[in-house]
Amino acid sequence: MIDPELVTRKMLLITADLRALEPLARHKLEDYVASPTDEVLVERYLERIIGRMAKPRRHQLRRRRDLAVASSAQTFDVLCV
Repeated sequence: MIDPELVTRKMLLITADLRALEPLARHKLEDYVASPTDEVLVERYLERIIGRMAKPRRHQLRRRRDLAVASSAQTFDVLCV
């Protein structure tokens, strides 16, 4: 079973990241592409969001299967098997 407190904490962090991305999402495509800083910011926020989504699943896999899943990529590999 997934820890409800862990999921709640991660969802709050994801929500905060999505709110921070909102102003960047309003930029015109040509403005976004012209700004290396905006690209890096968006990329980093998306990395954090994906990592936070995978964390509860890694936690569940470790508890249920006694797996030492070290990374998000490994989590998705296990889910695909």
